[in-house]
Amino acid sequence: MNNINPTPANSESALQPHLDTPGGDHDEPFTWGRPATTYLTYRQVVRLTILRSKLEAVRAARLA
Repeated sequence: MNNINPTPANSESALQPHLDTPGGDHDEPFTWGRPATTYLTYRQVVRLTILRSKLEAVRAARLA
């Protein structure tokens, strides 16, 4: 019979991740947010909010 020990010789190294391994070198660096051209301006947001409120008023009037 083989006497196989299921625990590694150094159990502390098995529990800690390997921080020195360069995993994912081929990945693009992560950047927060989107490019500025994809966001709406303040004026556009206000206009869309007003339009939405008007559409909700029309919808409510139709349902009533």
